Amino acid sequence: MAGMGRVRVDNTKTFYAFSHDVKPVVRVKPGTVVEIETKDCFSNQLVSEEQLGDFQGASS
Repeated sequence: MAGMGRVRVDNTKTFYAFSHDVKPVVRVKPGTVVEIETKDCFSNQLVSEEQLGDFQGASS
């Protein structure tokens, strides 16, 4: 178990399902700051504005 302080979980620790079989990436004590890096909805495939192509100018 990680002690108090700061813990960073990078975006390589990815699971696409909820299951009791998935093991925790880290356990922390109360008061520990946890920073979680996530992927966007495209799994970080878009890395520049030029890649947006047909999506530019689209309204939500």
